[in-house]
Amino acid sequence: MQWRTLFQKEMLEHWRNKKWVWVPLVMMLVAMMDPVSIYFLPEIIDQVGDVPDGMVLEMPALEPVEAFMMSIEALSTYGVVIITLMMMGTIAGERKAGVTEIILAKPVKFRHYLSSKWLGFISISLTSLVLSLGLSAYYVALLYGSIRLYPLLLTISLYSLWFMFVVTLCIFYHTICRSAGVVVACTIGTLAVMAGVNAAIGHKATWFPNNLSTHLNELLLTETIPDALYGTIGIILLLILILSVAAVKIFQRQEMV
Repeated sequence: MQWRTLFQKEMLEHWRNKKWVWVPLVMMLVAMMDPVSIYFLPEIIDQVGDVPDGMVLEMPALEPVEAFMMSIEALSTYGVVIITLMMMGTIAGERKAGVTEIILAKPVKFRHYLSSKWLGFISISLTSLVLSLGLSAYYVALLYGSIRLYPLLLTISLYSLWFMFVVTLCIFYHTICRSAGVVVACTIGTLAVMAGVNAAIGHKATWFPNNLSTHLNELLLTETIPDALYGTIGIILLLILILSVAAVKIFQRQEMV
């Protein structure tokens, strides 16, 4: 009952803050922008650019999987920023406003407080992800060709683990830092470092979390699950578990001091 009340409070707050509206809309725009703009780029240049008479601009034809993966790559970059900014006013903001002290003054368990926030942001993030990639798949099917439904649904499901990891990482930094700006910097900085490490050793450490998109691309192309994908999924799930447990322990220690 206690957890349900906290979760309902989070969902109501997200609705009042219009996060259920602007987050899906922005992510859908991000997801469909690259496949659509690349397809119509020759016409756009012909209409607004100074193209010499007789010159024919031909863009290399994209396969449906390539076009769809452009949406995933865009969400891996801009979607992460959107999620991080969406979560700016959560624990760090409530601490600054004194809301956390009021809530925890009641017999509220720390894990209930954090997990209700975690699931609230997960709900928005995954709903936005499904809508975004669903819209992208629709436009890819119209412009480039269709992708088989089973590997497409499996790809979207597995890619959702990356968004879950980002939300968990952000919650973790919210329990450590009391400044929303510092939380954003630490979250994006950590993801940037991970991307740099993956660029350096990703070809050897195929299980590294940032290789998820690469494995999903192979899944769509071959319609079979690559062996390395299992390791990557396992590492991401392990990181989510470790960060979740650490967040509860750190938050409890800080609030009890």
